[in-house]
Amino acid sequence: MRRSPLAAVLALAGLIFLPTPAAEAGALRVSPLNLDLSSQRPAATLTLRNDDGSPVNVQVRVYRWAQRGAREVLTPTEDVAVSPPIASIEARGERIIRVVGLAVQGPGERAYRVVVDELPPPPDAQGRQVRLLMRHSIPVFVTPAAATAARLEQLQMSARRGPGGLLLTAENRGARRVRVADLRVLDATGQVISERPGLLGYVLAGAQMGWELPAATDTGAPFRLKAETDAGSLDITLSPRL
Repeated sequence: MRRSPLAAVLALAGLIFLPTPAAEAGALRVSPLNLDLSSQRPAATLTLRNDDGSPVNVQVRVYRWAQRGAREVLTPTEDVAVSPPIASIEARGERIIRVVGLAVQGPGERAYRVVVDELPPPPDAQGRQVRLLMRHSIPVFVTPAAATAARLEQLQMSARRGPGGLLLTAENRGARRVRVADLRVLDATGQVISERPGLLGYVLAGAQMGWELPAATDTGAPFRLKAETDAGSLDITLSPRL
């Protein structure tokens, strides 16, 4: 089956999984969930854990991560290296992947993604593949030594009405990324009309990012937006544009 270009972009960004037909889900875990590198700490490690009863093979690649037009863009890069790029993990075993920044000097924070793909196993006797293939996309940030922490006032939010609810845009005017989580939209009575528990996403330094939020009621009136960020708690009132 031919994949659409949109599906290919989303898969590369780690936003969806594109598994092969399978009868058994894979059990590949990666930790930690993000990495920070700098000139003082140019290297770090990822631990890959295979919880399955069979060995798995993985491929590890690195992409430069940008946000343009409120969309994720990934580009192959050699700024960050991984070793080994191909690995086999025994059943119930672990493998350490070393991540090294080769370009840690620079004027601003740079963002990358380490993408870990589980490779297809050999077909069984009937020629079928019997495992869901997992993909993990790990944020990696290379931060200058003199960089200051993100500030909440540098995150500018706006919204407009869309066919299915709210189209929310976040603009980060600072020099560090901002992590946004546990977002809620409340109407004038305090009723929650839309929410996204857990991690919503990152807004990279100097970039814009957007999300579509289904709303339970008409979103033409001003609303209250609440979220948790690594720069503090966000609590603002927005009036959506048409």
